Amino acid sequence: FARLLRPLSSRTRPKLSDLPLLGTQRRHFSPGMGEDTILVYGGAGGLGRGIIEKFSSAGWRTLNVDVFENPEANYNLLVSQDMPWEESVKHISSDIYDQSLSPRVIVNAAGGWMGGTISDDNMFETVETMFQQNLYSAFGSGYLASHHLQYGGLFVLTGAQAVIMGESTSGMIAYGAAKSGVHHLVHSLSEDEGFTKKCNVIGILPNVIDTQANRKAMPDADHNEWTRPGIFANAILHWAVNGEECDQFPQLKHGHLYRFKTLVNGRSVADYIDEVETSYRYMPEASVHASQKS
Repeated sequence: FARLLRPLSSRTRPKLSDLPLLGTQRRHFSPGMGEDTILVYGGAGGLGRGIIEKFSSAGWRTLNVDVFENPEANYNLLVSQDMPWEESVKHISSDIYDQSLSPRVIVNAAGGWMGGTISDDNMFETVETMFQQNLYSAFGSGYLASHHLQYGGLFVLTGAQAVIMGESTSGMIAYGAAKSGVHHLVHSLSEDEGFTKKCNVIGILPNVIDTQANRKAMPDADHNEWTRPGIFANAILHWAVNGEECDQFPQLKHGHLYRFKTLVNGRSVADYIDEVETSYRYMPEASVHASQKS
């Protein structure tokens, strides 16, 4: 996942259009692509790259806000980590305005995980990191949505299935508190009169996302039981352009927290959104044997 996003120092900060490497970078796109734009906060991380790849292939203009470039994005707003949080988000907002970008979808794909308990010596550092990566990024992207998202647009926050209100997260207390705050933000924004008039807000709740970073961190886990980034991307695209219930996707519901899960049964792997089977595939024999050993 991407770290907390912060823009270039105001002392050395040129206009984005003048930046050859930092700031806004563009891939060529034709006028026929239309004006549908998605902004992905954390668009260079594993989940963010999957979302940008899907929307790019569907003809959308894509904006990545991250500390790293995503070459698949039409726009890369590359940012620094040397600026206070409030100032950083407001600089990002100013840059979006300067470029006359009006996203139809904004997704917060930034986040991170750390375990730990209340008695750990590094508890304070863990709390600060988890709140910055998970909760601050949610509030920051919410601020951008409140100012730049098109009317009738879609705002998506990333929560966690492991963190459901009322359930203990004693082994990952800071992460649990931060993600609980994300869930609370979804519910609160769905009842905010000004925000509700502007857009739909939802939460996506992964179990474990199948990214390179997670595979590196957990090499012995059964990766077949993890949900691929494209599964989330397909659902977000459907909700952005349609929203109606169909065989593969549940209906878009303002304020809803959608639970994503991946189940393995022999050679078959099924992905679910709530109780709707959204994807089904067969594993190669080698993958089956690996799953049985784990």
